[in-house]
Amino acid sequence: VPPQFIDELKPELINYADAIKEKNLMSTFYPIDFLVDEDNLKLDVTGDFIVFWGDEQSRSEKKLQVQFLYENGRLWVQSIK
Repeated sequence: VPPQFIDELKPELINYADAIKEKNLMSTFYPIDFLVDEDNLKLDVTGDFIVFWGDEQSRSEKKLQVQFLYENGRLWVQSIK
């Protein structure tokens, strides 16, 4: 994450971590397919998203789009949607 976005992102990540601890959740994502858009610095990823809680689990297909930022010779993750 680029340094200029850390202050904006930090509270969201802390809330997410607290919810995971409170609900005793685990999750995993298994990528299946990738589509790279080099011109716009985007990566579309499709895969299986699995959430575990206790002895239960939920499986679903999930699509993510990763936006990158190229700044001063470095490639940063700008967002994941």
